[in-house]
Amino acid sequence: MVSLKDIDLDLSPVKRATNEYQIEHWFDSLFDKIGLSYQAQERILNGKPDCLIGDIIIDFKYNLKKKNINVWASTKGRQYVQEYYKDNGKYPSLLIVISENYLMYYDTDIVLKNERELDKESIISLIECLFQPKSVNSEQFAVLFGVNSPLYILAYSRLEKHFDDHHGEKTVCFDQWKRHFRLAYHDEEVGKELFLRHSYLSTLLKLILYKEFMNPEEYTRDFFKDLESYFEKRGISLFHYDFFRWVINVQDFCDDYFGKLKLMEFEATDIFRTIYQEMIIAGVRHRLGEYYTPEILCHKMVERAYSLGDRTLDSSCGSGTFLIEICKKIDAEIPLSNPKAKPSIEWFHAVNNIFGFDINPIAVLTTKANLLLYFKSKEKFIEEISINVYLCNSIDPFEFSSYQDIELGRYYSFCVDLLEEEKELRIPGEALSRKNVELFQFLINSLYRVWETFSSFEDTWEAAFNTLGTDTLKGSFLKSDDKMLKAIRNFFNELYVLKQQDKDHIWLYLLNNL
Repeated sequence: MVSLKDIDLDLSPVKRATNEYQIEHWFDSLFDKIGLSYQAQERILNGKPDCLIGDIIIDFKYNLKKKNINVWASTKGRQYVQEYYKDNGKYPSLLIVISENYLMYYDTDIVLKNERELDKESIISLIECLFQPKSVNSEQFAVLFGVNSPLYILAYSRLEKHFDDHHGEKTVCFDQWKRHFRLAYHDEEVGKELFLRHSYLSTLLKLILYKEFMNPEEYTRDFFKDLESYFEKRGISLFHYDFFRWVINVQDFCDDYFGKLKLMEFEATDIFRTIYQEMIIAGVRHRLGEYYTPEILCHKMVERAYSLGDRTLDSSCGSGTFLIEICKKIDAEIPLSNPKAKPSIEWFHAVNNIFGFDINPIAVLTTKANLLLYFKSKEKFIEEISINVYLCNSIDPFEFSSYQDIELGRYYSFCVDLLEEEKELRIPGEALSRKNVELFQFLINSLYRVWETFSSFEDTWEAAFNTLGTDTLKGSFLKSDDKMLKAIRNFFNELYVLKQQDKDHIWLYLLNNL
């Protein structure tokens, strides 16, 4: 890939242009200079789009106001799109109109998805997208896939269409995501746009992990199950039961974006840092008081404050920048003479003493993905590495409501909101007592691992129970109290029924991350 720092982006000839040809000539020269293949003057109908790059139609305009560009796009631009479809059997990805002042992006329905002022940043974003570089860092990744990129504009359009066509605002997942986010940040403006941004980022993260750790030739629809199973066998939870799994139902979406990602190599250093910051709308983020520590400041703080082996918690970990910086310091202080050799016990002790909390589900997934990519070179030993990142409000932790019942005694109420009703599920109070809560959490985790594996609750329960082991169960409340065991079994059975009714994508996920 041509380095962007070597590209001369002197825009003065474009700004001084007196006709359309001068604008087109400047871009043609730029494309030639960086070795970008394109088809100029491709004839379509009775007109000619100025440029065709891959499946993106580009046309240049001069001295047109925005409303006039929109009129052109809805007439001649629409003809270009339809003719492309007739010739190729599929629609182009985007129609881009470039003038001396603007870059305007339209989808295949000629809906204006984004407009940007013509400047160096917007041109670099376009070039990065068209080039699809083989090796990317955090900044390049954000340029390629961030909110101002053509790839994001196209993705958002596709996700929004599917979301609207399938009444996404009435689904349990969207409602629970919205409630959780509002509860966490006390903000009433979170809604569809933010949800689609999070869904998009979540899918990119999982596709990259799928590519890096499973090395498939192509995407398959079952990749979420494959990916989850891969990490679960190694003791790592990747939020299989999340708010964003619906994206796999968007036709060809994952296939298309996996095709773009599989050609790239990613630097093992907080690759999602920049794009993560973009995925929360800036105005909302600042009202929420959510700010990010620059990487260089994280580095300085870790250098001054962290000592090897310290038990360390980032209570609002975001994309995991602090945790990655600590990992870098550990590697610097315990270097390996052979990169393929197993690290020392001291190294494992140090990395397993790193913890991250965040109230935002997409932050937890982002941090886990960043850490997994960082440890990719030690994949053979991943089972011995603890990814201690949890969904948790470190200031105001979640609490169950405690009640009394004649038959059950003291119990905790776990309320499941199903939109049309609120269902109360009861957990025996003794199960959450100090002496029993660890075993109860172990049972939740065991069920979580096999929740999608079997077709009946009986088989699911038996498989989870067997993983606890005889020694673990011996003398425990799960063996000595039949009444409590029956109540606990009934609690999880009710959750399983919700799953069978397609009403449970997140409840066990939330329990497993309390």
